[in-house]
Amino acid sequence: LISYAFEILDLIFILGANAAEGALNALTGNDPSTVLNSIDIDLLAENAKDQLMENSLGDVFIFWFISLLVSLFAQLLQPLAWMIIVCRFVMIYIYMITAPLNITTLPLKGEWGQIGSNYVRSMIAFAIQALLIVAIFAIFYGSLANVFVSSGDLQDMSLKLFFTVIMLFLALFKSESIAKSIMNAH
Repeated sequence: LISYAFEILDLIFILGANAAEGALNALTGNDPSTVLNSIDIDLLAENAKDQLMENSLGDVFIFWFISLLVSLFAQLLQPLAWMIIVCRFVMIYIYMITAPLNITTLPLKGEWGQIGSNYVRSMIAFAIQALLIVAIFAIFYGSLANVFVSSGDLQDMSLKLFFTVIMLFLALFKSESIAKSIMNAH
């Protein structure tokens, strides 16, 4: 059992990666760039220009301020998101290092056996987390497309965009605890 600890964990992560890849392919039709290319930026820019010309100077200033807040918020959260992703990879590596010790407790009874089973549940939760992140981005894309299609004025659109970005980052930050609660790991 000890000699196969890394192979067991490797298979768990391969299953998680295949599930996330399958979900991504199902959502995008085997080409993830089609999701980004499906938003017509030129049409959005033309509509925004027309709406800006129709609004008063105060409305344009409010739109500019909200757009500035959205831009600053996104620029501030991008390094934070990368830091969280890198920290999660470091956590996975640390979990992998201790794999032989934790896997050896699997066949034991009582509290010692719970250590190994909780360890395996935590590893499966890490694998499920990739699938959750794909689902979060799919929901984000759907709500982002809804923001651009259903918004009447620019202020409404920019506020919806701001709150959609906030929800994306909150969901990404909570993906680990969601995955662990699905697997009942702690």
